[in-house]
Parts: sequence; C-alpha cells; structure tokens
Amino acid sequence: MTDDTLKYLQYNRNLSDLRLKNTSVSGKGFVYLKELTNLIGVEITGGIFNDIGLKYLSEIKFKKPVTISLCDTKITDRGLKYLSKVTLYELSLINTNITDNGLQYLVGQNDVWKIYLNETKVTQKGAEWLMKKLPNADISYGKFQSINIP
Repeated sequence: MTDDTLKYLQYNRNLSDLRLKNTSVSGKGFVYLKELTNLIGVEITGGIFNDIGLKYLSEIKFKKPVTISLCDTKITDRGLKYLSKVTLYELSLINTNITDNGLQYLVGQNDVWKIYLNETKVTQKGAEWLMKKLPNADISYGKFQSINIP
C-alpha cells in the first residue's frame, strides 16, 4: 500500500474504518479521501506516516467525531497542529515523538473522551496540564499509567 493506491478508495463512500499497518503511506495520499465523510475511524500503525500526512488526514470532511490512532508513526508535535481541524472522539499517539509542547494543539477537543499518550515523551506534568484543559477526557500516559484529575 502506498499513497498512490489510496486513490482507489476515494469512490468507496460508505467506508467507515480505514486501517493501515506498516505500509509505505506517508499520508499524502489522503488528499484522495477528502470526501469520505462516513469515516469514523482511522488507524495507522507503523510505517512512514508523518506530519505532512496528518495535514492531509485532517482535511477529510468527517461528519462525526472520529477515532484516530497513529501508533508507532513518525508524527511529531508539529503535526498535531493539524488535528485542531478535526473533531476527535478518541486519539491514540502511543510510541510517537510527541512531547509536552505538542499538547497545546489538543486543547479545544472538547468531544474527546480518551487520549493515549503512552510511550511518548509526554511527562506527568504535561499530561496533568492537558487533563485540566480537557476535564472530560481520560488521559493515559507513560508506560502503563492513566490519570484522572477530579
């Protein structure tokens, strides 16, 4: 699977979940998927998906809050700024290069109920800061920790 092969999915208007594992998709091919409004879940694990790909992913016209999982990808704090255009239901960034600095881009995601920041460079201080900004979300960070601040 490559960015170019994603163009073959653009006519599948009923596609609700897209899962890519260890592919050669950087994310530029998501430009073909802008009209897939029925997508409610995107899971990308491993491979070369990166910040530019997150830009194109964020341009999909999701009708509902979406679950996005980007575990073991090449995304960084800079890529998270694109998520401000997406209404998130759940976000998983496990084993990425996200730090406390990138969490600022998640503020305003008031519909999100769960964020996984495990095995990132996010500190307890950063996770607690985000929890204060998103009091209805459950934030999981560190190796196997989950925090809830009353």
